[in-house]
Amino acid sequence: MTRPRKTTESAAQAAAWQELEDVGCIGMGLRQAMRQATQILDAGLKPAGIAITQFAPLAHLYRDGPLGMGELAERIGADPTTLTRVLRPLERRGLLSQEIAAEDRRRRLIRLTSQGRAAFLHALPLWQQAQAEIVARLGSVEAQALRQQLAQASQRLSR
Repeated sequence: MTRPRKTTESAAQAAAWQELEDVGCIGMGLRQAMRQATQILDAGLKPAGIAITQFAPLAHLYRDGPLGMGELAERIGADPTTLTRVLRPLERRGLLSQEIAAEDRRRRLIRLTSQGRAAFLHALPLWQQAQAEIVARLGSVEAQALRQQLAQASQRLSR
């Protein structure tokens, strides 16, 4: 990543560029690793017609039953607007439905349909295989350490 220095760079700018070249940007590194892992997971889930971004909401709805949009968004670590875009194609395919909550008519519950449950059960072993491929590429010790580091980072960065 070495680049020619501009003569007008301040000492602080030069130090920042040097740090970027020496250790890299954490955000860019996370994005690159996430993109590569997403490609493996999406390829693995392709036979089920589900993307990894859709797998997590299906998994939570399968395990927990109907959830409100806010609850589901919180559980998968997404904002409700993004989640709405993720769920829309699943609803069009008949994998989930939305209904008004009996206890609060302002609240909408998202529920898996029987087709959604079947789609999730079809996707689950495909996800496990893709997950195993990622672990094999990283190494099991490194994969476990990465999981722990990501959990710690998420907790500390959310403060």
